[in-house]
Amino acid sequence: MIISNQSSIYEVQQAFQQKFPYLKLEFYDTEHAIGEGSAPNRPYRDSSQTIGNIRSKSGTESFTIKEQVSVATLERTFFRQYGLNIRVFRKAGHCWLETAATDHWTLEQQNTKGQGYVKRGALA
Repeated sequence: MIISNQSSIYEVQQAFQQKFPYLKLEFYDTEHAIGEGSAPNRPYRDSSQTIGNIRSKSGTESFTIKEQVSVATLERTFFRQYGLNIRVFRKAGHCWLETAATDHWTLEQQNTKGQGYVKRGALA
């Protein structure tokens, strides 16, 4: 999964959830510390906005999201490269849990944990 300036928030979110069906990304207005939950900030609502239009740091670089990257690293990369604040959420039954307590886990580990809720019948 490659993120670039031309990618819209919606495209990033959809591609991310296609690769990691038990995870989702949210874009926030303010930064948070690693391991800390987000304040009740308003996520970017206009999902048609492109990364290039909303980023606060200039540049044209793109990057690839890989399964073995930790949530903390992914969140830091979005901030360092784009000046964007994101949070990863994991499916847990009928809810989406912020992964703040497990930011050190890889995306693959987070997705597998979310999948475990489905296999145990938590969504039934």
